[in-house]
Amino acid sequence: MLEFARALALGDTPFCGGPMSVPTAARVLLIEQEVGVYGLQRRCRTVFADTAERIGDNLWYVSRDLRLRFDNHDGRQLLHDVVESVKPNVLMLDPIGSFHYYNENDNTDVARLFMHLDLLMEEFAEQHLSVVLSHHFSKPSRDPSFSYDPLAFTNFRGASRWAASPDTLVTIHEGRLWLQPHRHWRSSTRWALRQGAGVPDIQLSFNRDNDLRVRFDGLVGG
Repeated sequence: MLEFARALALGDTPFCGGPMSVPTAARVLLIEQEVGVYGLQRRCRTVFADTAERIGDNLWYVSRDLRLRFDNHDGRQLLHDVVESVKPNVLMLDPIGSFHYYNENDNTDVARLFMHLDLLMEEFAEQHLSVVLSHHFSKPSRDPSFSYDPLAFTNFRGASRWAASPDTLVTIHEGRLWLQPHRHWRSSTRWALRQGAGVPDIQLSFNRDNDLRVRFDGLVGG
């Protein structure tokens, strides 16, 4: 999520150094519920070490505020107030499972969650607000006869609405761990752009240069 935020807040830069680019800078609000403020700050100091001045006030964050929720009125109002105070063009929610107590296996409940997301985007249409959220996969079956595609959009944990409702989907499969010259991963990603042309599966490296950055490594199979 930090690499997405970095590219969006900078603008006029290729995402991860690859073929996709962000034409203009956007104002980004990242709300994360897992790492915590100190861990997030440590990561940000590394990831944004050479770009902090250029990003300026385009990047804002809130860390571990569990009152921010979509499943009750007070939580939605707090979310509205935070978005109102920052006025972002992009709101990032990481992970979405920490922003509600809906039943993620129930299509009706998941549809209700996406309705609240749509209403929030309508409220801040003047900022052309978009929402980026992360969601985890289910664990693959241990049945040896089961054919498993680690990048399939049907792998999202819970109801089918998780794959059916978003405009754009990105899946990531953590690949091989390399220990030299330092600890890093090469991972495959799949992209589905329902409002645009599709792209082939892309291979990315995580922490390749020991800077916590995500970098383009080529097309899968290329």
